[in-house]
Amino acid sequence: MITRNILAILLGAVILPLSGCAPLAVFGAVGTTGVIMSDRRTNAVMLEDQEIESQVKKAVRDLPYGSKNHINNVSYNHAVLLAGEVHTREIGLTLEDEVKKIPGVTNVYNELVIAPASSFGERSQDTLLTTKVKSEIALLTISPDFYAGHVKVVTERGIVYLMGLLKPSEMQPVIDRARSVSGVIEVVPLFETYYPEKKDK
Repeated sequence: MITRNILAILLGAVILPLSGCAPLAVFGAVGTTGVIMSDRRTNAVMLEDQEIESQVKKAVRDLPYGSKNHINNVSYNHAVLLAGEVHTREIGLTLEDEVKKIPGVTNVYNELVIAPASSFGERSQDTLLTTKVKSEIALLTISPDFYAGHVKVVTERGIVYLMGLLKPSEMQPVIDRARSVSGVIEVVPLFETYYPEKKDK
């Protein structure tokens, strides 16, 4: 019989890809076939999110003080999360402006902080927290059609960012489960409300 912890790890590893590694002065991928079939985004939107992430990465590469910046970016349903550390305030604001110009981007969550780039140890800890949060979310049985793959988890300096298309009844249980994970400093929900009847066929 598989224990609860082992089941959580297995489900988390299969269902969700890893996202890693987050604050001091705040600025104010299509996976497996199973994930594609269950994703609440349309296939077209998933491909557009991939293209947006690719363009954001290019913008990051063009920033000054390359190695002194550590920037994690995720596009989900055309909303982009920028998290990590930048060398100066101007770099963070410049990147935000560049991302807003990318075709298809509807919103930018700028969670960048002015701080030294996080260490390998800090990023490893964030990756572990991300895995633990995903594993816990995988154990939730909120509704018949809820699937842990509906939630995108990104962790930076112990702060967990949650993205995804969720029904109102699904949001708080996911937030509460993420907050229950040992080592999580804060949970920042960035969900969009999911209306089943509006998804394109």
